[in-house]
Amino acid sequence: MVLVHPHIDDGGILRIQFPEDSGMSPLLVPLEPSPEVLADWKRIEDVQIWSHTTDGYICQSVDKNGIDPSTALSKYLGKDVFLMFKGPTTRHVGPPAAFPHFQSAAVFQDGYALLIASEESLVDVQQKVNLSANGVEGWSINGVAGVWEGEIVMERFRPNIVIEGAGKPYAEEEWEEVVCCGKSEAGNKNASSEYGRMILVSRCTRCQLPNIEPTTGVQHKHVPYKVLAKYRRVDPLNPYTPCFGVNAVPKESGIYRVGDTITVAKYAKAGKLPTKPGSK
Repeated sequence: MVLVHPHIDDGGILRIQFPEDSGMSPLLVPLEPSPEVLADWKRIEDVQIWSHTTDGYICQSVDKNGIDPSTALSKYLGKDVFLMFKGPTTRHVGPPAAFPHFQSAAVFQDGYALLIASEESLVDVQQKVNLSANGVEGWSINGVAGVWEGEIVMERFRPNIVIEGAGKPYAEEEWEEVVCCGKSEAGNKNASSEYGRMILVSRCTRCQLPNIEPTTGVQHKHVPYKVLAKYRRVDPLNPYTPCFGVNAVPKESGIYRVGDTITVAKYAKAGKLPTKPGSK
């Protein structure tokens, strides 16, 4: 699945590209289908995402005579699947521990709309993986020491927004509210509309999906998950699960562009460590 790449083309077209050796042609579907287009798409009302039940439309090709997207994806994956566009029913997400009164919604994400990570955090992960690979005392892991060699790329962690210049690894965990500013508006903490504010609501606990090399689709048994587990089990509510990146929710609509400036509008109290309900 990681070898299937989405691209946004001009004219509001989502192009889905398969590996060159797959023999599969690209799929073209509307990125934001109009109500008139959606009226011709089949709607499914029992789409299950974890404990949530929501709705969605089965996507159709831009060209009515083109390749059916769901059929093509099913052929490539070897199982029956649908390519879905979120339906009109709002999918509410429960509030995180650090923000018990916070209300947010998601589409098909696990839980939150955005994931933010810094380059400094990634460099730290690479350094710790290198320590394990070199068998350094306290970091040696069977299956990694003397075996692993390679680079940990950010694509493994799938963030929407990557920040450079945070100053130190995991600085993003100390922020509660940030604002994205264009170059001409850097430092304007009241930026709105085009460049919106975001609330950083929780650390992102990680599964073993980052163990998959995104350019090959090959999964390593230990890297980087077991390395992260040695020093990044830092969420009190999930003490056995390593963390990388922070979940975020847009406070207002906006367009985020490569090269924009992130300004910290508000720092979190006590390093934004979420507390258990009822604790102080």
